[in-house]
Amino acid sequence: MRALFTTERLQEYAGSELVILEAAEALRARGWECLIAANAVGRPLTDDLRRAHIDWTTNLSGINAFDFDLVWIQHLTAPLLRYETERSARERTLFAFAHLSPFTHFETIVTRHEDLLADIVLANSVETAGRLRELAVPPGRIQVFHNAAPAAFHNLSRTRAGPPKQILVVAKDLSDELRGAIALLRRRANVKHIGGDGPHTRVSPRDIEEADVVVTIGKTVQYALAGRVPVYVYNGFGGPGYLDAENFDVAAAHNFSGRCCGTRRTPNEIADDILALHGKAAAFVASLEEDRLASFRLDLFLERLIAMPAASNLSRALALSEERGYLERERSTAEVVRARYQLVHRLHRRLYGAGFLPWFFRTLSRRRQNLPSS
Repeated sequence: MRALFTTERLQEYAGSELVILEAAEALRARGWECLIAANAVGRPLTDDLRRAHIDWTTNLSGINAFDFDLVWIQHLTAPLLRYETERSARERTLFAFAHLSPFTHFETIVTRHEDLLADIVLANSVETAGRLRELAVPPGRIQVFHNAAPAAFHNLSRTRAGPPKQILVVAKDLSDELRGAIALLRRRANVKHIGGDGPHTRVSPRDIEEADVVVTIGKTVQYALAGRVPVYVYNGFGGPGYLDAENFDVAAAHNFSGRCCGTRRTPNEIADDILALHGKAAAFVASLEEDRLASFRLDLFLERLIAMPAASNLSRALALSEERGYLERERSTAEVVRARYQLVHRLHRRLYGAGFLPWFFRTLSRRRQNLPSS
């Protein structure tokens, strides 16, 4: 069995890249042959792909999508692929188009290619699914996959009790109040920060297992829930704070982004909440039934996905040929976007290689912490 994943770029440990990487790793573990195609590819994600024996390419136009059993498409990449019913093509290919935000422009593009090809349209949250319905995507075609977490995060071994001693913060950018809260918390506990001023590494099951509380938004929340670790949801949009019985469902519907509540807190309030309410939050996450967490299991989601029926590639080819002129417009637009991503990628590599970007981020971090910049 062969799977193709396409996305605009594959380089950083960020949301859209991790969604594809984890799905490809899970299928590879099942014995699938996986290929990831992106306009820009680089480290550190290529190191993960090598370890998982997953191939990658930047030559999207050289790929016949009908040569695969599953095609998972993100962003404006579908127009760059070929769709030919040649000898190597499958009779049927399952096409899944994934959308990972209800408001980011690149995540809310619904192309004519998607209209003609999609067997299923994937949304990372109920909020995103609602936005897709507003964009005239047929409701029966939409399925929410809840940013499901890989199997390695589920059922971690945790026996610690008492006040939090190990606090894990996962955030690329920190709001001012959360940054202030971290400074306060460091006086009372060991705080590890991944992203932003901290190391830009991939969050591992061990990171979750060692934490007494995880402070984050978005995809990392599912990791913590899978490992039964209390989660404090807060950052740029504010947030509900610790997940509990009252806010869990509405927070999940908004992808644990903090947009559910719009609640803002001061640094002192955040720090006090994390320390004082930890026991209640730990009891809640421990009480969650497995059935309630099943929607956050990537292995179960992929089982359902690959079992879905797919349309005929011959019928798809005929439909695409009937709208060739319109689809060529989309391809031209996608080529412009592709060129932009490749230019930005080249500039990033040159600046990073010259040492400018590491110096810039070190200086910015020191200034934020009111440290000397020498």
